[in-house]
Amino acid sequence: MLQQTTEQLLSKTLLEVLPSFQESGLLDKCTRAVETGETFSETLYYGYDHRPDWYQLVAVKLEDGLVVTFIDINEHKLTALALEQANTDLRQEIATRKEAERVARQEKELKDSIIEHATDGISAFDKEGAYTAWNKMLEQFTGIKSEDVIGRKFREVFPTLAQSELARRLTEP
Repeated sequence: MLQQTTEQLLSKTLLEVLPSFQESGLLDKCTRAVETGETFSETLYYGYDHRPDWYQLVAVKLEDGLVVTFIDINEHKLTALALEQANTDLRQEIATRKEAERVARQEKELKDSIIEHATDGISAFDKEGAYTAWNKMLEQFTGIKSEDVIGRKFREVFPTLAQSELARRLTEP
């Protein structure tokens, strides 16, 4: 981090090596560590002195001085921040999908209600030709309950009409 040799650092004060320690408030925290004898430890983004990275700083009193250790946790912290952002994005995506599901559910309930309460017989098919809707009026007209129709194909429900023009039209692409 300091890009200096041990010989270059010996006998220098903390502020000579890292002048921004005073401006950043870290000098006061280190001074407290010397005065109280309590170890000071903090994760910090150190963007001073042309060293913009994440560090774990540990300051420990040693006799009448101070040992300051910087542990480079930049890669770890950047990964954690990226994961945090990904989690935030995923939570937003989940919320968006839940809202879309809620709207789709409401729309389906409305569609089902309209079909069910129509005065005409109504049925619907999916792209494979299976019934997806069969309302009460159609039950009355045909005598066939919707639960006996939903999910089945026209030819299964009306086998006698399997070769009819209507069956052909219902099953052609």
